[in-house]
Amino acid sequence: MKILPSIIFICCLGCNEPIKYPPGGYDYPKEVKGDDTNFYHLPLKNILSRRDSFRTAQEYMLYRAVNEPNLSIIPMENETFRVTYSTAFGEFIIVSLSANIITVKKGNASGIYDQDTSRLTVSENYHLRFLGQNYPIDTTGKPAWKKKYMDSLTRVFPELLDANYYKRLLLKQSVLNSQFSYQTRKNIISQTAFHSLIKELNESGFWLMPYEAEKECGDTPMDGDGFTIEVNTKTKYQIVSYSDCYDTTRFTKACQRLFNIAGLGKELHFYRGKERD
Repeated sequence: MKILPSIIFICCLGCNEPIKYPPGGYDYPKEVKGDDTNFYHLPLKNILSRRDSFRTAQEYMLYRAVNEPNLSIIPMENETFRVTYSTAFGEFIIVSLSANIITVKKGNASGIYDQDTSRLTVSENYHLRFLGQNYPIDTTGKPAWKKKYMDSLTRVFPELLDANYYKRLLLKQSVLNSQFSYQTRKNIISQTAFHSLIKELNESGFWLMPYEAEKECGDTPMDGDGFTIEVNTKTKYQIVSYSDCYDTTRFTKACQRLFNIAGLGKELHFYRGKERD
């Protein structure tokens, strides 16, 4: 019987050892300037196209509304994993794993803000519509009349070339909906399951994957469901996005296991191989 306490002690000691991660991922920024705190996937800022970067920058409106931290700028107190799932219709599920607690938040992002164009001037309303159709402004390949029109407009209103101006207009017309709400629940995950999940994700090639994951099935529908998975460690950050494909990669299997442990296996089902959980 004396052997059992020793085994338990060794297992606990192993769980308390620092977690080792493979090469890859992004370093945290040495300094965060201005509005960068609102860019929730900061390493992607200069990697994505200007249009995609702008759209990604707007995601902070959801994260702030549901009290989620920016994982991309500084290490959290504990290793933190976060999956953000969304549909084309605004539904979202955010799964966070930290310190052996899984938190699940559900809601509809379309209900966070109301759009009140009366808060904008006539010129600002026109600019917002124009930018909505043409941002980022690029006259390459445009007909001569269109190019002349856009060039003359930006000479009169150079602010149209400023992404921050576009962002200010969007914020100015947005009014927080006091009726917005979301569901939250928390589950405990064992140390064994926690470390096993990390090991599975580490061995899946996750840390060397690009932001837009390559999938077995190739291109997927533009309006399909998908998710992003972020990991915040003591030394680095990684983020990968995935669209509905239902493949059999080790990465998808690891993500599916996290969904299953969080009790979301029926709602979020992306892996079509044989599952363990």
